[in-house]
Amino acid sequence: MSQAALGSLILFLEAVFFFILQEPAFVPRLLLRMASNLPTSSVLRRYLTMTTTLWGKHIAGPILATIAIVLTVVAAIYAGNPDVSVRIVRYSAWITGISAACLIFVAQYGAWKCEREVAERAESKLEEIEKGKPKIKLKEPEAVYSEPVYQHFRDAQGTTLREQEVPFLKVRFINDPEESYPSANAKGVRAYIEYYRLPDEIHVLSLDGRWAESDQPSAYSQFSSKAHLLATTFGIGEAKSVDIAYCDPSGKYCAWNNDNYDYVNQFWMHPNHILEGERFRVEVRLRGDWIDKHVSLIFSAKDKGFLIESYDEEG
Repeated sequence: MSQAALGSLILFLEAVFFFILQEPAFVPRLLLRMASNLPTSSVLRRYLTMTTTLWGKHIAGPILATIAIVLTVVAAIYAGNPDVSVRIVRYSAWITGISAACLIFVAQYGAWKCEREVAERAESKLEEIEKGKPKIKLKEPEAVYSEPVYQHFRDAQGTTLREQEVPFLKVRFINDPEESYPSANAKGVRAYIEYYRLPDEIHVLSLDGRWAESDQPSAYSQFSSKAHLLATTFGIGEAKSVDIAYCDPSGKYCAWNNDNYDYVNQFWMHPNHILEGERFRVEVRLRGDWIDKHVSLIFSAKDKGFLIESYDEEG
C-alpha cells in the first residue's frame, strides 16, 4: 500500500473515531437495531443491549475525551513539523481505536456485574420467601401414636346408650418455620388419606382426613355444611393431629373422619370405613398454602389396639 493510501486510511479511521466521540449514541443504536430480530425474552438480546449501552456511555465518557484532548494538544505543539504531525495523526487513530476496543471489555464487565447483582438480589429475595414459608413436619417424639378416647352415646331423650374408651391411631404435625414471619402461618391445610391392605398392597379406602382438634360435626345442624371442618390453620409452633383409625370394643377396626358422625345409631361405626385385615399401609398427604407434605405409615391390628411398625415423611 502506498504512503498516500495509508495516510488516507488513517485519516478515515481518525474521522470515524472522532465521529463516534461526537455521536456516542449512534453505534449502540446501530447495534441494537441489528439485534432487534432476536426474541424479546432472549438472554443474548438483553446482554447485547446492556453491553452496547454501557459501551456508548464509556465512549462518551472521560477516558476517550482525555485521550482526544491530549492528542490535540500534542498535535498543536508539533503543528509546524509535517513529519511529526503525520505520525501524531497515525498514532491518534490507533490509540483512539485501541482504547475504544478495550472499552468494549469494560462494558462487558459492567453488563456482567449488573446481571450478577440482579441475580443476587433475586436469590436473596427467594431466600427470604423460603424463610417466610410455613414448614409442616412430624412432631417428634411419637409423631404417630395411639391414645384412648372416651365416647359417650345418648339417645334423643338424653338416655345413655353406651360409654366406651377406645384406642385411636393419630398422626401429629407441627408448623416449625425457619423464621417467625406472618406469612409462616400454614393456612387452609387439608388432609387426604389412602389406606392399603398388606401384604398384597390392595387399595381399600380414600378419605378426607379429620383434624382431631376441630369441632365435631354433630355440633352443627344436619342441614349445615361441614366442609369448613376439613381445612385448618397452623399457627407458628402450633401442633395438630389427623385421625387415622380406631378400634371398637368388639375388635373391629374402622377408618375415621367426619363422615363417621353420621352413623350415631351404629356408634359411629361407618360400614364403608371398616378395615378388614391385619396389617395396613396408610398414606397421608397434607395440602394447603405453601404446603405439600407426605407421610407414610404401617401399622398392624393387634390385641384390640395398634402396633405402629414404621413411618417416614417427605416434603
